[in-house]
Amino acid sequence: MARQDYYTTLGITPAATEHDIKSAYRRLVKKYHPDVNANSNAHTRFIEIQNAYKTLIDPISKKQYDRERAYSNPSPKKQTVSNPGDLLSECLRLNRALAQMDSYRINQKALIHYLQMLLQDNAIIMLNNSKDNITTQKIITEVLSSCNYIEARRVGSVINRLHAINCPVETIRQLVVYAKKRKKEAKQKKALPFVIIGVTLLLCVLMFWYCNIQ
Repeated sequence: MARQDYYTTLGITPAATEHDIKSAYRRLVKKYHPDVNANSNAHTRFIEIQNAYKTLIDPISKKQYDRERAYSNPSPKKQTVSNPGDLLSECLRLNRALAQMDSYRINQKALIHYLQMLLQDNAIIMLNNSKDNITTQKIITEVLSSCNYIEARRVGSVINRLHAINCPVETIRQLVVYAKKRKKEAKQKKALPFVIIGVTLLLCVLMFWYCNIQ
């Protein structure tokens, strides 16, 4: 299910002032309040309006929401970087933003898309033509840090882009180790439900046995 966009819910733009937010809220409350609207969807719509208003009217929560929204809905326009330093700066900026976000609310699909835009073909060619191995290493490290916010089963496409970069043997080893680690995490997560079921059945058997010997 797509995450609710609070600006869309209130029918305003991100540039809306506090007055605009309050005006939109009052208008929508009059229209969707359960006491005046008997429609079956009115209650759900009213709750969405309340949630949007509470978030956007508070400057601190609004700032946090705007940050999360920016990285959950990256612009489809390709990122343009002219040198490895610019690309590193963008990677650092992304990780600073991710560190301040609720990891459970990060849109992983959008994050993957954003990283793939950063590592598009022209960026890979630029890095391969660059002799600045230190910056390239830092870029790879930062991208891997961003990948930590992505489920193991979905991170493969980004790792594949990193493998296209010509880098020292140590960096290649780092990528291989990271990829193995994430594959292991994916297998463990896949096996977890069966482990839980097995433990539950074992506990049931033990409880049954204990009750019968009393």
